[in-house]
Amino acid sequence: MDPHPPAATIVLVDGFVTYLGQVLLDAAPQALWQVGEHIMADHPLLNYPVLASDHHQVFLPALPLYSIYQSAHGRDPMSGTEMLAHTRRTIAALHGDGPEAAALKEPLVTVVAELDCFDIGLREDIPATHPGLVEHLMAELCDRDGVASVHRYGPAALVVDVADWDELRLKMWCTLWLQRHLPR
Repeated sequence: MDPHPPAATIVLVDGFVTYLGQVLLDAAPQALWQVGEHIMADHPLLNYPVLASDHHQVFLPALPLYSIYQSAHGRDPMSGTEMLAHTRRTIAALHGDGPEAAALKEPLVTVVAELDCFDIGLREDIPATHPGLVEHLMAELCDRDGVASVHRYGPAALVVDVADWDELRLKMWCTLWLQRHLPR
């Protein structure tokens, strides 16, 4: 089974998102379409079109796409009741009623693919408050299959040569390792 929705379904998503955007604008007229912004360099909303107010940003296609991919993978899609509840929460957030986006923390790890390696940035406080932890991370990363080398070129910056990994795998490995080893 192809896990991707057919093109005709994507056209329906586009129509639904247009309708949903109008519903949200009617309920929260202070909201505007803009380019997504965030303090986190790899946040999913960054540089995508979002409906935003002073309080909240929402990437409208995420809601129906989530439901479509659920269905494409044989799981139950979002029900009408769930979609209504989500729409109401979104309207409340656009009005400033809801969880603050500022409560999000900077990610532990940022990974950028370079030409023949990966550039890893660690959250700034990690090497400052846990100086030996970065060396421990480097040593364990060097022991992983496929990792040719790990070099530190700054307090919170590493270069990793690992041909068979992608950005997501490297970011997940480093993030999970840090979550297990950082004191709580």
